[in-house]
Amino acid sequence: MNDGTTLRHVKDLGRDPNDPATRTYTTSAAQPFHTDSADVVGLCCLNNDVVGGDSMVASVVEIWNRMRSESPAALRTLAEPFPVDRKGEIPPGCGPTYDMPVFHVHRGDGSGSEPAEPTLMNAGPEWLLSGIYDRNFIASAQARFDVENDGVPRLTSAQTEALDALDAMCLDDDVCLHMRLEPGDIQWLHNHTTLHARTAYGVDPGGRDAGEPPPRHLLRLWITPPNARPLPASFATRFGSVTVGPERGGIRVEGQTPYCALEPGE
Repeated sequence: MNDGTTLRHVKDLGRDPNDPATRTYTTSAAQPFHTDSADVVGLCCLNNDVVGGDSMVASVVEIWNRMRSESPAALRTLAEPFPVDRKGEIPPGCGPTYDMPVFHVHRGDGSGSEPAEPTLMNAGPEWLLSGIYDRNFIASAQARFDVENDGVPRLTSAQTEALDALDAMCLDDDVCLHMRLEPGDIQWLHNHTTLHARTAYGVDPGGRDAGEPPPRHLLRLWITPPNARPLPASFATRFGSVTVGPERGGIRVEGQTPYCALEPGE
């Protein structure tokens, strides 16, 4: 992360979820479907809350296949770039936003090349499908930056409709897998082929009663395994590098000293 933390605490730290600059995992608000900036994300549940905090998972491949038949225009739009906010986590030489499509069809030979018409082609076994998405970061780019001063274009109606179609499909009961993590459970997700989300959580407004479990608290770890899949060249804008190894993924900014925070907020 931008402060160098290698093990992240997913917990409500009292941040404002309505502030576009806020990272949603530091609040108790619902977190929309998204991918993380790593090949694999691991979540270890220390505690879950009394109400909410349930996990949801959706397959990028299943969504792609359904949209090809049900919403081809939206799928074509999702294969084109959207402006995305870095939320202050700006690597050297980069700007505060970057452009990134949601869906990428790319060769699986490590070349990183992508076809000109990914939504129309009948991809063979030499092609892979990867997704990279977080609508919260797309919305933040719209809220914090503008065309005149920052060169960040406004979303078109077609882009907004395509994002709405994607989010709706993620919530479809035939696509979405619901699960609830209990203390001791560990969840591993492959970010390039899986979108994940969580519901809002919290206790009754009257407060936490004696004997109720502690607040929701998960530990998050980002991993690039030695056999990680090839990625499209465009992912380097977010991942720093698409070469498999310790420099791929994560957030790297100037002045970082990697460390493991044992307590939230350290």
